[in-house]
Amino acid sequence: MTDETSPNPLSTLMRRTTISAVAISSIGFVVALLLGSILGALGVLLGFGVALLNFRLLDREVSRVNIDPEAGEKATKAARNQLGRSAGARLGIVTVVVIATFMLSKELALGTAIGVALSQVSFAVNAYGAVASERGLKL
Repeated sequence: MTDETSPNPLSTLMRRTTISAVAISSIGFVVALLLGSILGALGVLLGFGVALLNFRLLDREVSRVNIDPEAGEKATKAARNQLGRSAGARLGIVTVVVIATFMLSKELALGTAIGVALSQVSFAVNAYGAVASERGLKL
């Protein structure tokens, strides 16, 4: 059971990821505008929005999972299966959005893919940092 005054580590990770993804996506948006691609810039924003939706859904799914340490391996496997199915559904949504934008415009699709990729890199870096600091590793 967690102390109500201590923040949830996943919520802290998601907050940090969202803030850094906003910063990185803003830079991508400005770079796309400077390169003269308005559709690419809009795609970066769309990709960021899809990635943000993915982060929120992930946060909600993980917060629903409650594994009792005494429940054993079966409960852990069930939780992993549940999270695996939701990950597949979220990946499917992201894929459909990128394919749909490709049907509209190649520039929009490239910007969307870049926006999603920048946000996912932000998530990976922040997750690595959270795990490293939890294990006492220095970055």
